[in-house]
Amino acid sequence: MHRRHVVILPLCIAVGWPARAAAASDDERITPGVRIGSFALTMSVEEMEQSHGPLRAIGPPEGQPQFLAARLQQDQAREFWIHRWDHLGVRASTEHKSGGQVLTINAASAVAAALKFRTVEGITNGASREEVTRVYGRPTAITIASEARVHLIFDEAGIAFRIHAIPDKVENILVFLPGTGRARWKF
Repeated sequence: MHRRHVVILPLCIAVGWPARAAAASDDERITPGVRIGSFALTMSVEEMEQSHGPLRAIGPPEGQPQFLAARLQQDQAREFWIHRWDHLGVRASTEHKSGGQVLTINAASAVAAALKFRTVEGITNGASREEVTRVYGRPTAITIASEARVHLIFDEAGIAFRIHAIPDKVENILVFLPGTGRARWKF
């Protein structure tokens, strides 16, 4: 009897360890409608800079600061600016180049540092469209971002996923205040 407990205890520890190790820390967690890591929607760009260091760039995701990001995606409701901390895997969008109210915070898979971020359910860049809809249900809207990309927008939750058609995987996760999706996307 005593030996059985000795064998079971190490087995339980070994089986439980990967689940705990796979859980995202608060600095890696995506919380819909609230934050990505330690970047919160309630923060201004200036507060983000104070907490995380200076921006690496301001402009559209493709690095052409002379153009507004809205010109790159056809489903945008208005023009906005991207404030980039690519070394941390995070970007914030605002209406004004100088900052102000943060509309969205996103983790883009084009930036290797963004791959660490995940929702509490385990959704991360590279997840399939099927995984996203299994967790979040039917999107409020599906918009066409570009020829090969769509946004699955979950307005009530405050989260959107940009999906690349081939291989039908998440390439960008965006959080925004619940119910404000129309401020960013046309739907």
